Amino acid sequence: FVAGTARGMAWRTKWARVEAQGAPGGPVEALLLPVGEVSTKEWGDLATFRAQVLDPTSLRGIGVEVSVHLAEVSKVRLGLPVTGYGRVSLPSQSMNPGDFDFRRYLASDRVFAVYECSRLDECDGYRVPLAWRLGAAEVSRLRSALGRLIDRSMPAEQAGVLKGLLLSDRSGISDRTLIEFQRSGFFRFAAIAGFHVDAVFTMAEVSIRRLLKRPTAARVSAVCLAALYAALSGWTPGVARALTCASMRSFAPAFRRRYYTLAGLSATALICAWSVPFPMTDVGFMLSMAGAAGGFAAVR
Repeated sequence: FVAGTARGMAWRTKWARVEAQGAPGGPVEALLLPVGEVSTKEWGDLATFRAQVLDPTSLRGIGVEVSVHLAEVSKVRLGLPVTGYGRVSLPSQSMNPGDFDFRRYLASDRVFAVYECSRLDECDGYRVPLAWRLGAAEVSRLRSALGRLIDRSMPAEQAGVLKGLLLSDRSGISDRTLIEFQRSGFFRFAAIAGFHVDAVFTMAEVSIRRLLKRPTAARVSAVCLAALYAALSGWTPGVARALTCASMRSFAPAFRRRYYTLAGLSATALICAWSVPFPMTDVGFMLSMAGAAGGFAAVR
């Protein structure tokens, strides 16, 4: 709780930087690194995408949700910087208790500002740091490629369900199917709580161990594959919980230790408290912890 509270105070400083930059009210020129696919809105001629600010200095490293006109969409490519001209502002908050809080929702994805661009220009001369390209843009590009591969390999309805389960992309699921999954709690169990990462880790470790006959190589390979899959499906609290607990459980025999579920949950709680804004109020965090704790109680 103390770690989560301290981290939450650190996140609020990012909002303060955004508010200071947007206070004058004039247009802001910013160098942006697109890290998410462009999505069009149902109304108007606007599209949105996620990006990291490379410049100006006061906003450097802050995630923003960019709104652009459809005519500018062709200039947006993952991993290639663009120069935007527009207004920076804070996302809207809920006006009443229980209402949807857009600012808190974006913060859960490490996005702290809304950038309404009137124009985008390509920027070919700027060298993006390698860590930023690999950490955000390349993962998004691989995620998009896997989504297109699924679309080509399966019928539309089945492809939408598979992308929703494996990649947390629910755009291809019909409204009727989505309502049925929400009522049954399927997505909460399979995706939000992180149990799909548990399944991938277990299958990878068992398969590699049978193939190579080397337990250590199987453990390391399974951790790497599960971490890559976790990045593709989004670093939600449930995914962090699943990857941390699975890694501790797998490596415990190598260190001649016995794995305890409560120890795994405790380590995950500290990691989530530092990496996820406001973990104590995050639904994914609470669902994942409750599910793992329930499994522990059932075993006992």
